[in-house]
Amino acid sequence: MDYEENVEKFMSLFKDLERTIKRECEKYNIKTENVDLKNLIDLLSNKNRIIRKHKDELHVIRKIRNLNAHGEIGNYKYVVYPITDITEKLEKIIKEINNPPMIYDSDICIKRNKMLCKSINDKIEE
Repeated sequence: MDYEENVEKFMSLFKDLERTIKRECEKYNIKTENVDLKNLIDLLSNKNRIIRKHKDELHVIRKIRNLNAHGEIGNYKYVVYPITDITEKLEKIIKEINNPPMIYDSDICIKRNKMLCKSINDKIEE
């Protein structure tokens, strides 16, 4: 993927992020009208642990987007070309927000196939 394609993908993912953040805000009755994304992230980070975990990364991603959306210089369409890692990180954060990990996915949960189940009348011996 060349630089231009990566920026286009990044900008498209950022639009997805904006929609995702606004949708999450609605879940917590956080007003989104006339509120910039920086403030929405800050407000939402008090309510949503995934946003809180990625808050600093989201602000860096937001700044990269702003530089590209508002920082055209001469013949250059984009001022900053985010590395592929940033674009991939953004994609993972969006997926994590939309599909939060469940307790069943964690290591602290004993999986059903690992459980030994007995009834009150069963002998303890094997």
